[in-house]
Amino acid sequence: MSERHASLYLASRLAAAVLNLVSVAVFTRLAEPAVFGDYLIGFAAAFIVFGGLFQWLMHAHFGVFEAGRAARLAGALLVALGAAGLIGLLGLVITVAAGRVALPEALGLALLVSGFVIHIGAVEVGRAQLLVREVTAAGLLRGILMLAMGTGALLAAQSAPLLLAAVGVAQALAAWPVLAGLRRSIWRNGVVWPERADLLALAHYGWPLIGALAAGAIAINLDRIVLGRLGGAASVAAYGASVDVVRQGFVVLGEAIAAAYMSVAKAQAGHAETRREALQRAFVTLWAVVGFGALGWLLFGPALLNVLLAPSYAEASAGILPLLVAGTALLALRAYYFGQVIYFAGSPRREVVASAIMVAVAAVSAMVLMPRFGMVGAGWTLLLTQGAGLASFILADRHSRIMPVEWRAMGLATGWIVATGLSALILQVAAGWAGWWTGLCLTLASAAALAVKWNLFGARQMLSYLSTRRGRVSSRRQ
Repeated sequence: MSERHASLYLASRLAAAVLNLVSVAVFTRLAEPAVFGDYLIGFAAAFIVFGGLFQWLMHAHFGVFEAGRAARLAGALLVALGAAGLIGLLGLVITVAAGRVALPEALGLALLVSGFVIHIGAVEVGRAQLLVREVTAAGLLRGILMLAMGTGALLAAQSAPLLLAAVGVAQALAAWPVLAGLRRSIWRNGVVWPERADLLALAHYGWPLIGALAAGAIAINLDRIVLGRLGGAASVAAYGASVDVVRQGFVVLGEAIAAAYMSVAKAQAGHAETRREALQRAFVTLWAVVGFGALGWLLFGPALLNVLLAPSYAEASAGILPLLVAGTALLALRAYYFGQVIYFAGSPRREVVASAIMVAVAAVSAMVLMPRFGMVGAGWTLLLTQGAGLASFILADRHSRIMPVEWRAMGLATGWIVATGLSALILQVAAGWAGWWTGLCLTLASAAALAVKWNLFGARQMLSYLSTRRGRVSSRRQ
């Protein structure tokens, strides 16, 4: 089941990644740098609010999930999210009344946060229910709607709040496939009202995560917020666009791994060996993804940025690309494998510790490096923050070994990736643009060969399906 899930998630998330990259390319060309920078800062602020008020409840839902009371737990999540939303709305009203945020910006932030809550909340419940097709459709629909509605907003006006609102509404609408799937499954007779024990279970598991997830959100977004304070919104535009473009592939494939393998591992309560096998598959797959992803960006990233981003954006961020790639690779390993330990350790304590370390490192790095080095300092802040978070999880698991590390497979994959990179680099140096394209084809072929050899993302099943389908089509034509 996990391989089938991984294949489907991979195909859908790759399509969603392409849509997201197109969105960035379109937005950076339609929006003025200051407008796009304000949008990125607003997006960061909205994600911090989401991380502090709402995300802990979604982690708690997955952490305490039991198939026997799935409907009640989903109802408990809805009730708790509604209560948190009222608190957030009250805080926003007070902020606007105090003159700290203008009404248009407040509305844009409110709609974006609401979109996060609706979409991510629906996907979280759908993921626990293994609604693979519905979650897949929601991801694709989100990419399509964000591109369409964001483009429409920028054509209507050069307004960051309007763009934030459009993206938020797109996120909310994209949750429809999952909500429809839940209506056909656990909510056939309507939303089930939770029992007191269900709400207490969410609160007991999740309350230690409130500060941790808020701190984690701050740590991830502090670089662009501080950069905006120091250099203005326009300076954030190039940096933020580059980070988002680099992050797409890592996040998309990491989410596919987490959604497929981690969901299966979580469902194997009481079956330690089956759970361990699922986690081992997750690690090997993620390590290969991170390795080939980093290799691809280092070798071919500058040319890709020139294609995707407006010329001024690509030129401004070219010097920090290695920092962004390394920081994002560490983020993927932390968030989509080692950080998933909170679902298996029985306690969120490790997430709390890691988040505290991350926000401390981010704050110190931002204060020391960014005033002097600007965008380069922001890149180093990203790298140091993610490195500290990953190290915290690895050190905390050194005795319990809840999240297994396949050292042999890790070494073999690393050697495979390094050999591929050296061959592609030699081709680039020796043959210029012809070598660039040949190296790109070589890298893609090498990644595909490793995927088939180790059956990553169910590559063998996918090839078998395509071969069978091709044979059927050929027989019909004859």
